[in-house]
Order: sequence, then structure tokens, then C-alpha cells
Amino acid sequence: MALFSLVGLVIYTVASGVVGVRLLLRARKSHGVPELLAGISYLAAPAIGYPLAVMAPQVPNRAVGVPMHMAGEFGVVFGCCCFLFFTVKVFRPGAVWASTLAWLGSAILVWSGVSIVMAFTSYTDPVEVVAKTQLPLSWMVGILLLSYIWIAYEGFRYYRMMRKRMTLGMADGVVTNRFLLWTLSGLTSTSWISVAVFMLATHQSLTNPINVFATCLGGIVNTVLLVLIFMPPGSYVRWVQRLSQAPQLATA
Repeated sequence: MALFSLVGLVIYTVASGVVGVRLLLRARKSHGVPELLAGISYLAAPAIGYPLAVMAPQVPNRAVGVPMHMAGEFGVVFGCCCFLFFTVKVFRPGAVWASTLAWLGSAILVWSGVSIVMAFTSYTDPVEVVAKTQLPLSWMVGILLLSYIWIAYEGFRYYRMMRKRMTLGMADGVVTNRFLLWTLSGLTSTSWISVAVFMLATHQSLTNPINVFATCLGGIVNTVLLVLIFMPPGSYVRWVQRLSQAPQLATA
């Protein structure tokens, strides 16, 4: 399991980095805020922050492990905060309640990250570190779980609206499909974060190979979905266009 987790971590890191860089390059050309927030999110959290946070406890030299852990937690927190505001920008622009939730969630994530780093720097015994980080990790994982449920809901809400418009010839099939993929992305993230919830409930470390494997597997699936959403191959776009023009879909 440890070997599979390592392979999954490498694939997840590289794939997320590629998607993040591509989105940032697109944001540089389009000056679009959603692309910028999504690019930063995937580059900071899964491509840089998460692997550093996972590997840091395995480094015997504290002079190296502590800064690595601090950088990892910063990347995870910063990336997750950007993703919250990406959701607001895309699905609830101008909604005060959504912006308020994003700021509140970000504040909790920052508090959790700082508390986790303080525990890691103050204790060397892994058992003590797990005990001291239980509460902030629970808050962090809880916020992530709620945010992924929110993402899945918003994606499905928009997908249903676009399907109705397609029946009237007022929506594009490719755009409609992207909202479906976004819903699947949210559900995938909800699934792997649920494993982390179970780990915390049973007082196990989130660096446990089982949790790392589940996270990386879900992350790899999400990366494929993100590629299809933001930079789909021409063959996939043509397939979706043919499907959207099929009689059974047009009259659904």
C-alpha cells in the first residue's frame, strides 16, 4: 500500500502541477480571475503543498522537515482558500452570503494551518503530534468536506439549468457537459475527503498510506476531469457535440 501511495502521490503532484500551470498561462492571456484562482489553487495545494506536508514527517532532520512542513501547510491552506473564492466567482458572483462563507472558511483554514504547524514544531513524538493536531485537522477537513459538497451542488444546479436551455436550443452542449464534469469533480473530492474524516474519527494520522492513496486516487480522477473541463482534447469536444445533437438528448 505504501508503494501505491507513493506512486499515486507522484502522479497526483505532476498532473496537478501541469493543470495549474496551464490555467495560469490561460489566465495570463485572458486576464480571467477564475482561471487565475483555479490555477493558483491546483498549483499551491495538490502540486506543492500536499506532497510537502506528507513527506515532511518522514524527514529525520528537523532542520529540513520543519520548514518543509510549514511550506506544505501554507500551500494547502492558500490553495484551498483560492478555491473557495473561485467557487464564489464562478457560481455566486455578487452574493454576499457566498462571499461571507468563503471568508469564514478561509479564516478557519488559516487558523487550522497555523495550529497544525505549531504542533509539528513543538512536538517530536508522532503520537503527540497526532493528538495535538486532531482538533485543527478536524476543522480543516470539515471545511473541505463542506466546500466540496457545495461545489458538487453548484455544478449540478447549473447542469440542470443548462440541460433545460438545451431543449430550447439556448445552450451549448460542450458548456453543459463541463458543468456535469464539475459536479463529478465535487463528488469525487467529497469521496476522498470522507476517507480523511474516517481517519480522524478513528484517531489515525492523515499521512497513513491508506489516506494518502485515497487522496491521490481521487486527485488523479479530479485532474482528468479538470483537463476535460478546462483544456479538453478536440476528439472529446467533438464527441460531446455529437452527443448533444442526438435526437434523444435534444428532446429530453
